[in-house]
Amino acid sequence: MIYKSPITDHNSPITIRSLLRNTAVQFEERGIESPRLTAELLLAQILQMKRVELYLDFDREILEEERNCFQRSIERRLRGEPTNYILGEMEFMGFTLKIQKGVFIPRPETETLCEAVLNQIESVGVWDGLHQNDPNGRSSPTELIVFEIGCGCGAISLALALQFTTNHKYPITNYRIFASDISEEALQNARENARRLGVSSNIQFLKGDLFEPFHPLQLKADLLISNPPYVPSSLLDQLSLEIRKFEPREALDGGEDGLTFLRKIVREAPPLLKKGGLLALEVGEGQASTVQDLINPKGGFQEVEIFKDLAGIRRGVLAKLSVKESLQN
Repeated sequence: MIYKSPITDHNSPITIRSLLRNTAVQFEERGIESPRLTAELLLAQILQMKRVELYLDFDREILEEERNCFQRSIERRLRGEPTNYILGEMEFMGFTLKIQKGVFIPRPETETLCEAVLNQIESVGVWDGLHQNDPNGRSSPTELIVFEIGCGCGAISLALALQFTTNHKYPITNYRIFASDISEEALQNARENARRLGVSSNIQFLKGDLFEPFHPLQLKADLLISNPPYVPSSLLDQLSLEIRKFEPREALDGGEDGLTFLRKIVREAPPLLKKGGLLALEVGEGQASTVQDLINPKGGFQEVEIFKDLAGIRRGVLAKLSVKESLQN
């Protein structure tokens, strides 16, 4: 396939202004989402500038080598490759994650999951019986244990780790996070991100399916969190080209009705949670009520809550394990 270059007139200087304008038009014509933003992100990386700096130097002439590099990025995007794979990074919860091809790209909706959990942590008495008062009168866990299932590039665990130590409302310094994934590629990506962000000492990444890696730890968690695959198998082929062609299918396919992994997690979570521990799950659109019904008192849960994302979609479910003995403990 031949791509039209946004650089159309080599007799006049090619500036940041003209290149962004022409590229955005080309992206729009090809149905690329957020065409102007995509052009800015790609060009800013090539020029090693921040997006705002592009506007401060709008009339800067683009060198030939820079134009050639930019054109290669444009061609990759027009072939459907996600912008984040081309950039090799993305923003999540205010920090930068490295993201490599073949690893699931975290969505903005997952930030809502992290924020819902942090709000719970900031609530007084969120984990009954697990807290002790410090000399300043604040309450904090003796040690906070977190399990994450399906960590991908590490976005959720890293966001929690960074928030635990920087959140002035409820700082937590004594914590351990154990994050699992079946993909060694994803785990390598996650470990690299943890090193870059300086939280490697608090997070251990484990390879295995669902709860399998946690059993040898002989620990129970205060928080079990997951954004599992939840797209119904029949809908996978209806996803956009960039998702179907480039992102890992195993990170998307939730089985016949999209609930295969959610059912397993709800069923098997109670024995791995401390009394009063929190289960936090992201779910697909239209799945929240069903998952809420799955999390019933017979499994020992109480205080089941649905939260919405910024678009108003019921995006996830929180449930607290009863402090009383559950039927599965």
